[in-house]
Amino acid sequence: MKLSDYIGQMNKKYDWNKWFAFAFLILAILGILDRIWVAEDAYITFRHIDNFFAGNGLTFNNGERVEGFTHPLWTFLLIALRFVGIPNHQGAIFLGLCFSIGGLILAYRFFQSRFDKILFLFAFLLISNSGFRDFSTSGLEFSLTFFLLTMLFIFILGREIQNHIVVFSILSLLYLTRPEMGLLLFYYGSLGIFIYLKEKDFKHIFQIVLPIILIAGSYHAFRFFYYHDIFPNTYYAKSGGESNYFQGIKYLSHTLRYSPFLIPSILIFLFSIPAFIRLGKSNHQVKFLLRDFSGLLLLMFYIVRVGGDFMAFRFFLPSIVIFTYLFQFYQNTLWASKDLSLKSTYLVNSILLVFCIYFVFFNQKIPLVKGFIVDERQVYTRGLNQDIFSRFQEIRYPWYIEGLKMKELVTCLQYKNFIITNSVTNAKCAPGLGLGYYSVAAGTNVFIIDEQGLTDKFIAKQKRPGSFRPGHERSVGLDYLIDKGVFFCSLNNSEYDENMKTRFGVIINLSPEFLFRLGQTEYTKRISKLKEIFLKTRFPTTENEKQIHSLLLKLESKYKMKILELPDLVPKEYEAYSKCW
Repeated sequence: MKLSDYIGQMNKKYDWNKWFAFAFLILAILGILDRIWVAEDAYITFRHIDNFFAGNGLTFNNGERVEGFTHPLWTFLLIALRFVGIPNHQGAIFLGLCFSIGGLILAYRFFQSRFDKILFLFAFLLISNSGFRDFSTSGLEFSLTFFLLTMLFIFILGREIQNHIVVFSILSLLYLTRPEMGLLLFYYGSLGIFIYLKEKDFKHIFQIVLPIILIAGSYHAFRFFYYHDIFPNTYYAKSGGESNYFQGIKYLSHTLRYSPFLIPSILIFLFSIPAFIRLGKSNHQVKFLLRDFSGLLLLMFYIVRVGGDFMAFRFFLPSIVIFTYLFQFYQNTLWASKDLSLKSTYLVNSILLVFCIYFVFFNQKIPLVKGFIVDERQVYTRGLNQDIFSRFQEIRYPWYIEGLKMKELVTCLQYKNFIITNSVTNAKCAPGLGLGYYSVAAGTNVFIIDEQGLTDKFIAKQKRPGSFRPGHERSVGLDYLIDKGVFFCSLNNSEYDENMKTRFGVIINLSPEFLFRLGQTEYTKRISKLKEIFLKTRFPTTENEKQIHSLLLKLESKYKMKILELPDLVPKEYEAYSKCW
């Protein structure tokens, strides 16, 4: 099939549409390909999938059913690709490209079917937006959200919202792609049910409710019986229903500031509403405008309330997409009503194309860090010297490399139930290794406790200490980590830490079977010093000595092993493991 078939059947009278559509499509492809990457958070989902294919279930850690992702539909699509042999990394990029480009093509075909003279406002506002290009192939769910929103607004703007089965199936799928999309499901569902209740039209109410029950309801049933919860664990870890309006307003202003022409477009849209009301042939068109714009405001209000996100643009991208489609539809309606010349339309689209080229290739100045908001793609790709093909194939970020080293250690030691943590805030156990990249590289045989609680129910449901970087407001205490059996962590005592440190962290596992793997020389030296520390702090004279002795007693209790009773000799069968370190 020819490319023109995908772009749409062009009206012969206005064949120039084809060339603008083609130009914007090529620009979108080049802009998105230039930004190919896979986010660190996407690898958290990949870790769940790795465990699924390892026979451990759809979990982050083997033996602990926690839903550490917020996009089940996206996860299921990646699982489907994995079943046919496509790795998570490449599969996520492939899906991102397909849904992003596919969504733009669908949007064009719809507007081409509605207007002879198309203003390519939607293409300009989306393609020129750095966030749109960043998250089209980030390994996260935005591309799927974009595609589904495009399908949804084709029905809504095409006045086919009465096709309830399809519309509410799309809304339910959106909810399974991004949890806040459930607000749109609730909003449009409530409006429809309210109207049909007044008319006692139970047939249409059934058509609204049925897809919600079959799609959203069935997954909630699965979540409840499999994960024993009604919300994903990330809901509790990131917000838990709490508000952070101050940070949310900052997040909104950041999005507006660095989205080209978004503020002027919003002002044009608002000032054009009276003109559209005068143009409207009936009150129904005005009601449609108010209905859809109110849904957009509801979604934006929620994002502001929870404080947005630490990733620039990410949480507001769906709102930008919705606004863009509303802006495109109603501005093009006004443009058509004025019956302006083909030359005028050609001139406007030429200007839009030139500006779009400028923003895609010549003006990419988004601050790396601004307050708690980060340009995530720049952070994880700068300095790695990877071209497009390399970024498509692999991750070279240092956290991933460190994870591979941990996997090598675990494989070499052949020790089961290997438990570590990425805690750096309260309990200082790791040198800042993130979660996603490191966990996938380390492998499914390593149990990892996340200090932010994304994959830990207990930590996620603790009260947040205060406002900080959204999604990074929690920490975990040393007592909890000792109880969980973490292998490496500082005890905040220089003498102990110096004695038990390795290149992987400070050992706090007192199991002889594990300590024997140090080898006779290292074991003898370290255990001798450990016993000396224990005896010296038995009758503490300082607060620090009291604290370290208390922690040593906790370790004894955890491992049911007295420090002074640790053997002096290492059995010969363990000597071979000394080379692992």
